[in-house]
Amino acid sequence: TYERTTGCCGIEGPNYAIKMSALLFLRALDTRKTFHIASNFAEASTFDDVVLKLGDSTYLLQLNHKIKSQTVLNLRQLVQDKDFKLNKYLESLLEIKNKWETNDDLKKSVKFAHAKFVIFTNIAVDEYLINDADTADLSIVNTGGKLLCMTELCGNLPRYKAILSASVSSGNVFGSSELWEVVHKLYNKQARVLPNKNQLEKILTNLVYLGDLTPYQEFVPQLFLCTKQSDELNLDNLIKQEIHSDKLYEQFMKAVTNWWRTSENYLTRDWKEWTDMFEICRTSIIKPNPLIDFKFSLEHYDPIREKITKRMLLIKSKCAISAQLKCCRPLYQHFAGKCQHSERKC
Repeated sequence: TYERTTGCCGIEGPNYAIKMSALLFLRALDTRKTFHIASNFAEASTFDDVVLKLGDSTYLLQLNHKIKSQTVLNLRQLVQDKDFKLNKYLESLLEIKNKWETNDDLKKSVKFAHAKFVIFTNIAVDEYLINDADTADLSIVNTGGKLLCMTELCGNLPRYKAILSASVSSGNVFGSSELWEVVHKLYNKQARVLPNKNQLEKILTNLVYLGDLTPYQEFVPQLFLCTKQSDELNLDNLIKQEIHSDKLYEQFMKAVTNWWRTSENYLTRDWKEWTDMFEICRTSIIKPNPLIDFKFSLEHYDPIREKITKRMLLIKSKCAISAQLKCCRPLYQHFAGKCQHSERKC
């Protein structure tokens, strides 16, 4: 068990957290690694929405779902917007780091250095601000958008601030190579004309809002932005692609919703509601059905059995449900105990 917070308000927030928990559960099953999933994880500060402990890694997600997904996140929002303020997240990381080794819930996790803190949103970001991240480490949480890191940006901000301050205070806004670098990184990557003094002052004001980032530099590489991710409605499609059964999908989402609202237990591979659902689904497939006329000739059973003991048997069909029902039942009846069924895709 773990200590929960009260959770987010509004309709989209809880639904987003519930569906992300469901999607990560199904993806974690496929990894064959030990995993634990929590939501509203009290000890994760602002990264409490969904926490996934998977093997040697931990992913702590702050979910920001916006109904108007056309919004583009810019520098001003990174320093002032309450939902995306960079200082808030860096302070949260420092808070979590300071209690990582002493808190019981966090001690069950991996080392702090192996944790990844993810600001997850369905809106885009001004891409000239931030560099692409290594997608391999974050593929488990990616739903089709951009994965971005802020290491270079945060490391260069003190230098950018000094360049802008010198330019604004001297009134010299002529284009040195350093000033052009700042303009392209913080204002417009495609700019061919320098901003005027007032525009440069606005950029400088945004940097001043950030303050001194020195105390946070060591763990900035652990902070990521996942932008242009699937919205709340499209997460349904991703979950259905993972689970491959409309009937099981409805039962599964009802169970995950109930867990999110009432439980303080982690979702794991042994989650009873899931194992019960999977067993019911599996047994329903192998029951005789007179409407299914797909049969195997007896003379083919032994060769197939021989192949299954040595390698995977791949049966292709244009209709997944038909293949599952027509092939799994007769195979199971004759090879019970010899065929290993997929762990969850029924």
